[in-house]
Amino acid sequence: IIFPVAVAVQPLSGLALIFLAGYNNNFFSHYWLWIALILYAGLFYLATFVQIPLIEKMIHLAKAGPPTPEFMALAKRAQRNGPMLTFGLLIIVVLMISKPGG
Repeated sequence: IIFPVAVAVQPLSGLALIFLAGYNNNFFSHYWLWIALILYAGLFYLATFVQIPLIEKMIHLAKAGPPTPEFMALAKRAQRNGPMLTFGLLIIVVLMISKPGG
């Protein structure tokens, strides 16, 4: 229940904040904001459509028995994706706090 609600509420609340703070005026002059939005969309896609199914498949394989080569390959992919998601989140937070040029 939490995931579908968050998928709807988080982007809508973000858009509301953009309009309430007045950043919708001259939107493209606030490059830090649209870069963060594009980065958020890419990370959201990676997390939702790549990482979550990957982890679910790993859980299914782990329940079936000892680690297989397929499980290890999936673990390696998950280990690559995890730091990308974390680093991307860090960039978004830095952009939102510092508002460079804004």
